[in-house]
Amino acid sequence: MGVSGASYWELVNKQERRDAPVKDASAGWDKYIVRTRERVIPIRTDHVAYLDHLPLHHKDPFDRILIAQSVVEKLALVTSDDAIQLYAIDLLGAELILRRKEGH
Repeated sequence: MGVSGASYWELVNKQERRDAPVKDASAGWDKYIVRTRERVIPIRTDHVAYLDHLPLHHKDPFDRILIAQSVVEKLALVTSDDAIQLYAIDLLGAELILRRKEGH
């Protein structure tokens, strides 16, 4: 299991928007990723190279790199994004992960 550095990058890029999921990306990253010592998956060249193999079902560059990382690293991707379901990758629904953490 791990968290992509691309997720942090996306949160930082979007934090100034009115609809931003997080208003202070650095504080959230520190609290939930750094302090809990979650594994961070950096963006590597083999992840970027895999983008050449992905069909354009989804055009969001952040989601596309997450998909590539999922395939290259052989990890399931946690998402609630329906468009990502068009790819032949292992997915876990975000709501399932939350239920597991809460002990349900």
